[in-house]
Amino acid sequence: YIADTDETETYGEVLTRSIRTALKLREMGIDKNDIISTCTHNHKNSVVPIIASFFVGTKIANFDPNLSHLDTIHLLKLIEPKIIFVSLELLPFMEKCLKASQVNTDLVVFGDSETYSQFSEYLEPNPNEKNFEPVTIDDNKETAVILFSSGTTGLPKGICLSHYGLLGQTIGDDGMLVGENGEDSVALFFTTYYWISGLLFLIKCVISGSARVRFLILLYWFQVTATFMMPHQAVEFLAHRKDVNTSNLKYFVNGGSTVTKKLVDDLNEALPHSVIINGYGLTEMTGVITTFNPGIPEDVEMQIRKPHSCGKMNPRFVWKVVDPSTEETLGPNQRGELRVKGDLLMNGYYKLDSSSAFDAEGYLKTGDIVCYDEEECFYVFDRLKEILRFKGWRILPAVVEGVLMTHPAVKEAVVIGIPHELDGEHPMGIVVLHDGYDDVTPKDIEQYVEEKVSDMQRLRAGLKITYSDVQPSTSRATGLVGRSKKSFEESSEKTKKGKFIICYNQQTTCYLHIKGRIFVCFFPIKIHPIDDQIHSWQNLRASSTRFCRPTKIFLSKESSEMTRTETKLIQDQIDNLRPKKMSMGDSEITISHQMLLTMVDGKVCNSLTEISFVRPATFMELHLEE
Repeated sequence: YIADTDETETYGEVLTRSIRTALKLREMGIDKNDIISTCTHNHKNSVVPIIASFFVGTKIANFDPNLSHLDTIHLLKLIEPKIIFVSLELLPFMEKCLKASQVNTDLVVFGDSETYSQFSEYLEPNPNEKNFEPVTIDDNKETAVILFSSGTTGLPKGICLSHYGLLGQTIGDDGMLVGENGEDSVALFFTTYYWISGLLFLIKCVISGSARVRFLILLYWFQVTATFMMPHQAVEFLAHRKDVNTSNLKYFVNGGSTVTKKLVDDLNEALPHSVIINGYGLTEMTGVITTFNPGIPEDVEMQIRKPHSCGKMNPRFVWKVVDPSTEETLGPNQRGELRVKGDLLMNGYYKLDSSSAFDAEGYLKTGDIVCYDEEECFYVFDRLKEILRFKGWRILPAVVEGVLMTHPAVKEAVVIGIPHELDGEHPMGIVVLHDGYDDVTPKDIEQYVEEKVSDMQRLRAGLKITYSDVQPSTSRATGLVGRSKKSFEESSEKTKKGKFIICYNQQTTCYLHIKGRIFVCFFPIKIHPIDDQIHSWQNLRASSTRFCRPTKIFLSKESSEMTRTETKLIQDQIDNLRPKKMSMGDSEITISHQMLLTMVDGKVCNSLTEISFVRPATFMELHLEE
C-alpha cells in the first residue's frame, strides 16, 4: 500500500516492473561486474531497481538522501556506479556530487526529465518479459550488495555482503511475518534501502508474502502485526500512541542504535498486548545476530522475563567476549568486546584492506562492549568505536573536527557527544581561536559548519570557545581520541581557570588536554593492563606539578565490582596526590588517604569494595585541595 497516493500494489505488479527493468539493464550491458545505485526516498518504484539487480546479478549500492555532499562524493569515487536511479527532488544534489567527484555515470530519474533518461522508459512492455529467467549465480558467496557504514576513523566504507549472507538472514521461520496459523501478516517499516534493516525487511516480505506499509496512522487501518523502529522513532511513537489502537500489534522490534532501559520499560508499559523484542547486529554481519525468535514460545517467554536483553546468539555464528587489551576470553557476566565469525559475515570492505577488522583467529572485532548471562542471553553496554550516534546515524567526530579546522579563526577543535533522550547524542564542538579573532562568536562558527555538513552532523549541542590550546590525547591501546560525554558535560561548567579534572571510567583513556586551563583525563578499568594504568597515573602526577593540583576526580565503574588489584591501585594513586578533603553536596568530610567516598542510589559507601556499580551514570566525585 502506498500511503502518499492511496494505491495498492500486488507482488505481481512489482514483479512485472522488476523484470522489465532487468531486461533494460541487460540491453545496456550491465552484468555482475558492474554496480548500480539508487538515491531516492521511499516510493512504489524505489524497490524495483534493487530487485532487478538481483535478477541480472549486478551489485546494488544505495545512497541515502540524508548523506552529506562530502560522504556522497567519497562514495561515488569509491564504487563508481554505472547507473544511478535518482528521484527528481534529489537530482540537483546528485548532479553537484557527480561534478565534484568527476565520476562518469548515467542518471535515470524517477519523474520527468528532458536531460536524463526517465525511469518510465524502463517500464515499457518488452516482448521477452514472458520468458524472462533471472541469472544463475555460480557462487552464492559472491557479493550481491554493497552497503555503507562508517568505520572507527575516516569516511564511510563499502561493506560487501553476499547472496548467501542475505538469504541466511532472511529465509527461515519468522514468527513476525508469518502468522500463527498461516494468516496474513503486515509489516510496518520506515527506513530507506541504504540501511541493512530496510534491505532485509524487503527481502523477508517478498519471501513471506507479507505487506509492507509505511506510516504510523496505518498501524490500525491495516491491522499491523509487527513493526521495527529505531529508538528515536520509538520515542516519537510513544508520544502519539494514544491516538492509535495498537491491540493488533504482536511484535515491536527495537534496534539500529542504542536502546535505553527507560525506552524498553516505556514500550512495555505502553504496549501491554505486544512483545517488545530487542536485537543486536552490524552491517558487517549482514544484519541482526542476537535476538529472541518470536516464532519460538520459549524465546518469547525469555524476552518477557529479560526485557533488557538483546537476545541469544544466532547459531550460525561462533562468538567470544574478550578483554581487548589482553585478548583474554571472558566468562558470563564479565564485560568485554564481542568478537564473532561465521558464514554470514561480509566478504570485506570494497577496495579496502579489511584485515584490521579481524583478530588473529579470524573473529570480526565488533567494537561493542557486551556481556552474557548464564543462559547466554546478551546485553550491550557501550562501544569502543570512536563514533557518535544521532537517530541511528553514525557520526565521525573527526570529520566534523576537520570542517571546524577549516574555519580561519579556529586553531584547535574537538567534537564530543552530549546525550539526548530522543536522538541519542548531539554533537558539541569545543574550539580554541587564533589570536586576533576575539570578535568571532560561537554562532558564527556553528553557521559555518552547518553550511558544510549534512543535517545529522550539525552541532546541535552548540559550540564552546576556550582560550587555551586544545590537544586531543590518544589511547595507547586504540590510538583513538576518547570522548566521554556526561562527565565533561557535568564538570566543564563548574571548572575555573587553573584547575583540572580527572575522569576515571571503563572504556576510554584520554579525552582532552587544555593547557593551563583545564586538564581532563580518562583512565580505563579493565580495558588496559595494570601497568598502563600506573603509567597513566604517573603522567597525571607529572601534569599536576606542571599545571596545578587536581580539583575533582570522577570515577565511574559499570561492571559488578572492581578487583582487589584495581581497588588498591586507585587508592594508592589517589594517596600519592595527597587529597585533604572531599565533599558531597554541601557537606565536607575529612578523610584519610586510604578512604574513598561515593554516592550510589542515595547511600554513602566508605570503601570501593562495598560498591556495586550498575548504572553508567554512577560517578565517584572527589574534590581535592588546590
